[in-house]
Amino acid sequence: MTKKRDDTVRDSIIETSIKQFLAKGFVGTSVIEISRAVGIAKGTVYCHFESKEQILDSILDKYAKEFLDGAIDEVSKCEGDFLTRFKVFFKYTTEFGRDHRELMLVWHTLLGEIIGNSSETERKMKEIQGRYTRFLEGLLEGGKKEGMIGKNIDTLIHARIIIATLTGMLLVWYIESPPTDDENKVYVRAFREAILKGMEMPERHSVKKAIIKQKP
Repeated sequence: MTKKRDDTVRDSIIETSIKQFLAKGFVGTSVIEISRAVGIAKGTVYCHFESKEQILDSILDKYAKEFLDGAIDEVSKCEGDFLTRFKVFFKYTTEFGRDHRELMLVWHTLLGEIIGNSSETERKMKEIQGRYTRFLEGLLEGGKKEGMIGKNIDTLIHARIIIATLTGMLLVWYIESPPTDDENKVYVRAFREAILKGMEMPERHSVKKAIIKQKP
């Protein structure tokens, strides 16, 4: 088997496992079911992965690399102020959620299934989630230093609120996705602005109101 063919089969196993875990959960899915769905022998699965747990581990790596590392990389390349960087982050996460629905869903599905079982997988998921939180906390700390968000904002709590808000937004989006691209944009923009308004300094609101009143 060539390396290209080998990688194709491995990727197919991972993608099929994502679908199977979404449909039946991790515990409820067997390796034989995965092999049948891929259309290969059970032994072929074991040629690529030692166990079902190792398949799961690869899915977590995929989420961490493509979603989290991707978001961090996009923000790190941005040289603008906090608001610009936050918009880059929000754009990346929402577009990723739009284009990688199953990967995002399986992450949240597995969180609900795995958290609390004191396994190595739980430890890894907590580590990934911790990196996500710390990244956002650092982004918010930068906004605080720039005077673009309130000095009394608890950046750790707000980082968690943003993650929870994005999770809920994506889940509702998947269930009740607006029919047009324009409506999708309005939906995403409304969530982004709601998050930002919750972090603005009071005096920034006052300045905005004063400007609005001065307009003819």
